[in-house]
Amino acid sequence: MRVRAHEVSGDPRLWMAGTVSVGWMLVLGTRLVVPTLLPQITAEFGISNTTAGVAITVMWVTYALVQFPAGMLSDRRGERLILTVSMAIATLGVVFLAVAPTLAAFVLASAVFGLGTGLFGPPRVTIISKTFPRKDGTVMGFTFAAGNVGAAALPFLAGLLAFRFGWRSGIAFVLPAFVVLGYGMWRTVPDRSVSLRGVVPRSLREVASRLNVGLRDWTIVLLGGASTLMVFTYQGFTAFLPLYLVTAKGVSPPTAAVLFGAFFATGAVVQPFAGYLSDRLGKRPLLVALTLLHVLSLVVLPFVETLTSIAVLVVILGTRAGIGPVNNAFLVGVLPADVRGSGYGLLRSVFMTIGSTGSIVVGAFADAGSFDEAFLFLAAVVVVATACYVLLPTGATRGRPAESG
Repeated sequence: MRVRAHEVSGDPRLWMAGTVSVGWMLVLGTRLVVPTLLPQITAEFGISNTTAGVAITVMWVTYALVQFPAGMLSDRRGERLILTVSMAIATLGVVFLAVAPTLAAFVLASAVFGLGTGLFGPPRVTIISKTFPRKDGTVMGFTFAAGNVGAAALPFLAGLLAFRFGWRSGIAFVLPAFVVLGYGMWRTVPDRSVSLRGVVPRSLREVASRLNVGLRDWTIVLLGGASTLMVFTYQGFTAFLPLYLVTAKGVSPPTAAVLFGAFFATGAVVQPFAGYLSDRLGKRPLLVALTLLHVLSLVVLPFVETLTSIAVLVVILGTRAGIGPVNNAFLVGVLPADVRGSGYGLLRSVFMTIGSTGSIVVGAFADAGSFDEAFLFLAAVVVVATACYVLLPTGATRGRPAESG
């Protein structure tokens, strides 16, 4: 008799968490491959930095717009189906990116990849929130850290392959992993993890009514606002950091790829500790501390010149990744339990669609010869996000315990 992975010895929750974490490692890492390859892509297609930023924004906007449907479908159909479909569509997106013959085809492929990976976002978080209700920050910390391992390793490997075989090979090499992880999602994620099967709203009107009540919570408004601003800065920063290091700081492309990887490697180290500390000490003070550190780092970046000082600062900037698991665990925890996936998906659609314009804004700064000013502008945006975290009610908690499923 065949035995599923979740039936073998050991805690089946850990099989699930591990598979989802590795899936996120692949999704995030591949999404960051494109910025790493921008110099070669812009050269082949003969496009400006602003146009390149538009191509990346298309990927992010598509990713963002599908968040609400992904969350709603997770509430209704369960996370396993949505995560598996996500990997299948993303696989097609990778194929299209690797073979795109024109800029238009490349932009279309970016949209397909964004659609597939967008389906991964909400169920990745809700399944963890339901399965680990009292340690969601800690487990999300490890899951988000896996994403940063991918973001550090995959762009580096892509850069090496692109240098030797061309940029298309730097995208195509992840294809086997997408196929394997799609199968892994189907085998390890529970068929129906939602314990609220009988009370999940069945119609769009019921969902809208429940969301209208839940999303008026001041804590959710502030967390959503801060999330929007942090996604904006993240998108603008990561889309052009390698190009900025090469053109504005005189760093060689291979060294820029290493520093780009170091940024994410720092995040992989910081995120588990951030999640653990948030469960122990509280989410609000940690969010304020991390955003303030990010503001200071962005302000200093334009004024450092030596490779050593740039490397140190890039590592410090990487601590920004600790905000992700803490913010997401906080946000999911205060949403109404019966529409948690839908609510989280809707909020992600809103703040990621707006935040995805960060690459266009930074690209426009770069084309105007104001790369340094772009990062000072991003610092000002993070100041506003910090204010949102400061204004969170002092009694705000992570909300009602999530269901264990």
